[in-house]
Amino acid sequence: MAQVETNTDRYEFAHGKKPRGYGYWAFAVTVEVVERGFTALSTEEDPHFEAGNFGDARRAAVAWAKQEVKATLGGTLGCVAVEVLS
Repeated sequence: MAQVETNTDRYEFAHGKKPRGYGYWAFAVTVEVVERGFTALSTEEDPHFEAGNFGDARRAAVAWAKQEVKATLGGTLGCVAVEVLS
């Protein structure tokens, strides 16, 4: 199973608290594909959005990343880094 890292620093700086509750969440998602290195699937300029409570939205963003890797990049997924933007 791929290791998942979540970075909430930017969100906490902007909002003064940890992300929680229901909302429309924006994520920058970077994955490590063992055979290719790190690849950004979504960025600050082109984020991936999920609606719902924070935990479910984060899990959905990770599931989306895994599906994108399988469908477009191929290879073995090493790590998924999720940055919470808003």
